[in-house]
Amino acid sequence: SGLSATGVTKFCQSYEHNGVLYVDTPGLSDTQLRRQAALEIERALKKNRWYKIFFVVTIEGGRIKPDDLHTINRVMEAINNPDKKFNVIFNKIIKREQQEIFETETAYNAFCDQLARNGHQAVSICSIELDRDLDDNKSEFIAIKDRVKRFIFQDSKGFYLNSDQVSAIDPQTAEELRQHMQAEEYRL
Repeated sequence: SGLSATGVTKFCQSYEHNGVLYVDTPGLSDTQLRRQAALEIERALKKNRWYKIFFVVTIEGGRIKPDDLHTINRVMEAINNPDKKFNVIFNKIIKREQQEIFETETAYNAFCDQLARNGHQAVSICSIELDRDLDDNKSEFIAIKDRVKRFIFQDSKGFYLNSDQVSAIDPQTAEELRQHMQAEEYRL
Protein backbone atom coordinates (compact mmCIF):
# COMPACT_ATOMS: atom_id res chain seq x y z
CA SER A 1 0.00 0.00 0.00
CA GLY A 2 1.02 3.58 -0.42
CA LEU A 3 0.31 6.90 1.24
CA SER A 4 -3.36 7.77 1.21
CA ALA A 5 -5.91 9.39 3.49
CA THR A 6 -8.08 6.35 2.75
CA GLY A 7 -7.32 2.90 1.41
CA VAL A 8 -5.14 2.66 -1.67
CA THR A 9 -7.37 0.21 -3.56
CA LYS A 10 -10.31 2.13 -5.06
CA PHE A 11 -11.77 -0.55 -7.35
CA CYS A 12 -11.67 -4.31 -7.52
CA GLN A 13 -8.46 -5.44 -9.21
CA SER A 14 -7.96 -9.00 -10.45
CA TYR A 15 -4.79 -10.80 -11.45
CA GLU A 16 -4.51 -14.38 -12.63
CA HIS A 17 -1.26 -16.29 -12.28
CA ASN A 18 -0.72 -20.03 -12.73
CA GLY A 19 -4.47 -20.68 -12.66
CA VAL A 20 -5.01 -18.78 -9.40
CA LEU A 21 -7.18 -15.66 -9.45
CA TYR A 22 -6.05 -12.95 -7.02
CA VAL A 23 -8.61 -10.26 -6.26
CA ASP A 24 -7.84 -7.06 -4.37
CA THR A 25 -10.94 -5.21 -3.25
CA PRO A 26 -11.32 -1.84 -1.57
CA GLY A 27 -12.21 -1.67 2.11
CA LEU A 28 -15.35 -0.15 3.57
CA SER A 29 -13.77 2.65 5.60
CA ASP A 30 -13.74 5.32 2.87
CA THR A 31 -16.95 7.30 3.41
CA GLN A 32 -17.00 8.49 -0.22
CA LEU A 33 -16.52 5.06 -1.79
CA ARG A 34 -17.97 2.56 0.69
CA ARG A 35 -21.15 1.77 -1.29
CA GLN A 36 -19.07 1.12 -4.41
CA ALA A 37 -16.60 -0.89 -2.32
CA ALA A 38 -19.42 -3.05 -0.91
CA LEU A 39 -20.59 -3.81 -4.47
CA GLU A 40 -17.03 -4.58 -5.61
CA ILE A 41 -16.50 -7.01 -2.71
CA GLU A 42 -19.87 -8.67 -3.31
CA ARG A 43 -19.05 -9.14 -7.02
CA ALA A 44 -15.65 -10.60 -6.15
CA LEU A 45 -17.32 -13.16 -3.86
CA LYS A 46 -19.84 -14.28 -6.49
CA LYS A 47 -17.50 -16.17 -8.80
CA ASN A 48 -18.44 -19.75 -7.81
CA ARG A 49 -14.97 -20.84 -6.81
CA TRP A 50 -12.62 -21.85 -4.04
CA TYR A 51 -11.74 -18.84 -1.89
CA LYS A 52 -9.07 -17.94 0.58
CA ILE A 53 -10.19 -14.69 2.13
CA PHE A 54 -7.51 -12.45 3.61
CA PHE A 55 -8.17 -9.32 5.60
CA VAL A 56 -5.14 -7.06 5.86
CA VAL A 57 -5.48 -5.10 9.09
CA THR A 58 -3.40 -2.73 11.16
CA ILE A 59 -3.08 -2.04 14.85
CA GLU A 60 -3.72 1.32 16.40
CA GLY A 61 -3.20 2.01 20.09
CA GLY A 62 -2.63 -1.66 20.81
CA ARG A 63 -5.95 -2.71 19.24
CA ILE A 64 -7.22 -3.73 15.84
CA LYS A 65 -8.56 -0.64 14.08
CA PRO A 66 -12.37 -0.45 14.42
CA ASP A 67 -12.75 0.12 10.66
CA ASP A 68 -10.91 -3.13 9.98
CA LEU A 69 -13.11 -5.07 12.43
CA HIS A 70 -16.19 -3.49 10.89
CA THR A 71 -15.12 -4.53 7.38
CA ILE A 72 -14.45 -8.09 8.52
CA ASN A 73 -17.88 -8.30 10.14
CA ARG A 74 -19.76 -6.79 7.18
CA VAL A 75 -18.10 -9.12 4.68
CA MET A 76 -18.40 -12.27 6.77
CA GLU A 77 -22.07 -11.52 7.56
CA ALA A 78 -22.75 -11.48 3.80
CA ILE A 79 -21.39 -15.02 3.37
CA ASN A 80 -24.04 -17.66 4.05
CA ASN A 81 -21.83 -20.73 4.08
CA PRO A 82 -21.29 -22.91 7.16
CA ASP A 83 -17.70 -23.61 6.04
CA LYS A 84 -16.73 -19.95 5.76
CA LYS A 85 -13.27 -19.10 6.96
CA PHE A 86 -11.03 -16.08 6.84
CA ASN A 87 -7.37 -15.32 7.32
CA VAL A 88 -5.81 -12.20 8.78
CA ILE A 89 -2.58 -10.47 7.93
CA PHE A 90 -1.51 -7.88 10.48
CA ASN A 91 0.42 -5.38 8.39
CA LYS A 92 3.10 -2.88 9.42
CA ILE A 93 3.70 -4.41 12.85
CA ILE A 94 6.49 -2.77 14.80
CA LYS A 95 8.95 -5.03 16.64
CA ARG A 96 7.53 -4.22 20.08
CA GLU A 97 4.00 -5.15 18.94
CA GLN A 98 5.34 -8.32 17.36
CA GLN A 99 6.93 -9.35 20.64
CA GLU A 100 4.09 -8.24 22.92
CA ILE A 101 1.20 -9.57 20.84
CA PHE A 102 2.35 -12.41 18.65
CA GLU A 103 4.84 -13.97 21.00
CA THR A 104 2.70 -13.80 24.16
CA GLU A 105 -0.18 -16.30 24.34
CA THR A 106 -2.45 -14.11 26.48
CA ALA A 107 -2.09 -11.06 24.24
CA TYR A 108 -2.44 -13.17 21.09
CA ASN A 109 -5.66 -14.72 22.42
CA ALA A 110 -7.00 -11.24 23.20
CA PHE A 111 -6.46 -10.23 19.57
CA CYS A 112 -8.18 -13.43 18.40
CA ASP A 113 -11.11 -12.55 20.69
CA GLN A 114 -11.35 -9.09 19.07
CA LEU A 115 -11.57 -10.74 15.65
CA ALA A 116 -14.20 -13.24 16.83
CA ARG A 117 -16.35 -10.79 18.77
CA ASN A 118 -19.25 -11.02 16.28
CA GLY A 119 -19.02 -14.78 15.86
CA HIS A 120 -16.61 -14.76 12.92
CA GLN A 121 -13.40 -16.53 13.69
CA ALA A 122 -10.08 -16.13 11.91
CA VAL A 123 -8.55 -19.50 11.21
CA SER A 124 -5.05 -18.34 10.34
CA ILE A 125 -3.13 -15.25 11.36
CA CYS A 126 0.18 -13.86 10.13
CA SER A 127 2.04 -10.63 10.78
CA ILE A 128 4.27 -8.54 8.56
CA GLU A 129 6.77 -6.28 10.24
CA LEU A 130 6.95 -2.60 9.37
CA ASP A 131 9.79 -1.92 6.95
CA ARG A 132 10.68 1.78 6.99
CA ASP A 133 12.91 1.30 3.94
CA LEU A 134 9.77 0.71 1.87
CA ASP A 135 8.43 4.15 2.76
CA ASP A 136 10.89 5.75 0.33
CA ASN A 137 10.27 3.32 -2.54
CA LYS A 138 7.71 3.79 -5.30
CA SER A 139 7.85 0.17 -6.51
CA GLU A 140 4.52 -1.63 -6.54
CA PHE A 141 6.13 -5.04 -6.16
CA ILE A 142 8.28 -6.21 -3.30
CA ALA A 143 9.70 -9.59 -2.43
CA ILE A 144 7.77 -11.13 0.44
CA LYS A 145 9.42 -13.21 3.09
CA ASP A 146 9.25 -17.01 2.88
CA ARG A 147 7.26 -17.10 6.15
CA VAL A 148 4.54 -14.90 4.60
CA LYS A 149 4.53 -16.90 1.34
CA ARG A 150 4.10 -20.10 3.34
CA PHE A 151 1.21 -18.51 5.22
CA ILE A 152 -0.56 -17.38 2.05
CA PHE A 153 -0.04 -20.51 -0.02
CA GLN A 154 0.07 -23.31 2.56
CA ASP A 155 -1.06 -22.38 6.07
CA SER A 156 -4.11 -20.24 5.28
CA LYS A 157 -7.53 -21.86 4.98
CA GLY A 158 -10.20 -21.60 2.32
CA PHE A 159 -13.62 -22.85 1.29
CA TYR A 160 -15.82 -23.22 -1.78
CA LEU A 161 -18.38 -20.45 -2.21
CA ASN A 162 -21.35 -20.40 -4.58
CA SER A 163 -22.68 -17.04 -5.73
CA ASP A 164 -26.10 -17.79 -4.21
CA GLN A 165 -24.41 -17.98 -0.78
CA VAL A 166 -23.46 -14.30 -0.92
CA SER A 167 -25.85 -11.60 0.25
CA ALA A 168 -25.56 -7.88 -0.32
CA ILE A 169 -22.89 -6.32 1.86
CA ASP A 170 -24.18 -3.63 4.18
CA PRO A 171 -22.00 -0.59 3.44
CA GLN A 172 -22.93 1.35 6.57
CA THR A 173 -19.99 2.52 8.60
CA ALA A 174 -19.62 1.42 12.18
CA GLU A 175 -20.58 4.94 13.26
CA GLU A 176 -23.77 4.88 11.13
CA LEU A 177 -24.73 1.51 12.59
CA ARG A 178 -24.13 2.78 16.13
CA GLN A 179 -26.29 5.86 15.45
CA HIS A 180 -29.00 3.70 13.89
CA MET A 181 -29.03 1.36 16.89
CA GLN A 182 -29.23 4.32 19.28
CA ALA A 183 -32.16 5.75 17.30
CA GLU A 184 -33.95 2.39 17.41
CA GLU A 185 -33.41 2.17 21.20
CA TYR A 186 -34.77 5.70 21.59
CA ARG A 187 -37.90 4.84 19.57
CA LEU A 188 -38.55 1.79 21.76
